[in-house]
Amino acid sequence: MHMQLRLDPATIMASDAVPDQYEKPQGFRIQIEASSREHFDRLFAALAADARVGDMAPAETFWAERFALFTDAFGTPWMLNYDRPKAEP
Repeated sequence: MHMQLRLDPATIMASDAVPDQYEKPQGFRIQIEASSREHFDRLFAALAADARVGDMAPAETFWAERFALFTDAFGTPWMLNYDRPKAEP
């Protein structure tokens, strides 16, 4: 199977591993910056469904309103972040 994700002006493409050559992803996380608290919650619900590892449940941190670390059901490590817009001075 193959994947193509258009993030104008960039395009990210991926494909599955050659049979018997799959290696567990390691040494990185895919990070997504959510555009709203609702967006964060939808992303987390979809990506963390049946997660293998929940390294950090969604919570407020000193840098973000919501942040989470987890490894999905397929072994892909994720980092989600939502930092609400700051009020204009």
